[in-house]
Amino acid sequence: MATNPSASGLALRWLLPVGIGVVVGLAVHLPSGTKPEAASLPVKQEEAKIVLEDEPTRIKLAALAGRTTEARAKVAALIGSGAKDGEIAEWLAPILIADPAALEDLVANVPEDRRTALVRLALREIIALHPDSVWELIRASPMAAAASRANAGDKRYRGLEIIASASDSPLAAEVLFDPANGFSTDEISRFFRFGTRSEASVRKVLEEWIAGRWQGEPPRCVQSAWVSLRWRNEPEIRELIDSLPEALLKKAGEFEALALMEKKLRDPLASPTAEELNTLGAEELASLADDRGMAGKPLPLELLAALPEDKRGKTLENYLRWSYPFGLQFAREEISRVDSLQFSRAERDILFRQASEYEWNSQGELASALALAARITDGKIRGELEAGILEELAQYDPRGALAHVQNMPAGELRDKIEKLATESLP
Repeated sequence: MATNPSASGLALRWLLPVGIGVVVGLAVHLPSGTKPEAASLPVKQEEAKIVLEDEPTRIKLAALAGRTTEARAKVAALIGSGAKDGEIAEWLAPILIADPAALEDLVANVPEDRRTALVRLALREIIALHPDSVWELIRASPMAAAASRANAGDKRYRGLEIIASASDSPLAAEVLFDPANGFSTDEISRFFRFGTRSEASVRKVLEEWIAGRWQGEPPRCVQSAWVSLRWRNEPEIRELIDSLPEALLKKAGEFEALALMEKKLRDPLASPTAEELNTLGAEELASLADDRGMAGKPLPLELLAALPEDKRGKTLENYLRWSYPFGLQFAREEISRVDSLQFSRAERDILFRQASEYEWNSQGELASALALAARITDGKIRGELEAGILEELAQYDPRGALAHVQNMPAGELRDKIEKLATESLP
């Protein structure tokens, strides 16, 4: 069959995607005897300039895919119009996932006093889309790293709490422990204090502990990393114990005791004995008590009273954290028997202070809060607590405060509360 050289001489050579546009190149197949100079070379074409319609979802998807032109224009327009930080952050997030080094340029026109709070909002938006990307941003942008440890913006999130929900990313420990990113040991310890489910981060925390990052008593993040790795890979923990320096073996033994105790207490009917609890270190006991409180099965004060004082101190400091929100009756019954247990005066003061604060802050029970405050033996702590409760009452219920002060003894505190309440009257 005859062929048409002019038709067969053209063949599709490549199809190269560029962003959303496409460049098509054609190569010329030359008939025999034809000089190369005579060939028509392909003409270089510019990238297609396709403008997306003003449809938010499509623009954000395009930004995530690496085409950020329209999303950048959106951010610039929002900043220029004085839009709220939340709206700007929503558009910043997909751009920064695609191009984490662009942050400084994108927010250059935001007033400096707003900039950190805006970046912190953007960090939260990024986590909602892709948690690993927030760590890539912090690694690429000094501004993002600085904002992650700041206290600007939402008061519910102080410092690294803004990125707490990204703690399970395998990049978390890698970025935080890298000295180039400027995070302090205290910041890292606090960030990981409740642990992480990322095996990479768990191993990194333990490596840093063994290498000597924490001198003396290690923070809770080391303990939780040990327990976490133990349940994932017990043989690896066994090998780790065999290679530990002697100075760390005692602490490792306390970690192991906690792991075994937690395994036992997974049985809802199981309760630890004082002897078993005494095998734990102070940090491990506090961690166990915290976990039990969250699970609605707090350790009874009678059991803690049977332990040495130096071991139970950290546990008592936060003893009622979970009982008042989730076990009010239990908390009140436990506090009612404090004086009958073998606690020191300082320990009783700690428990009465907690109970007084929770009765007031979570239950709004003025009489109960003040009655518990009155049982505190330290006059300075008792006075500050009573004054704080009554000052709040004067602001939010001035008539109730005025009625209450009528039964107070004359003095500076009565005069102060009466003045505050009178000024707060509508």
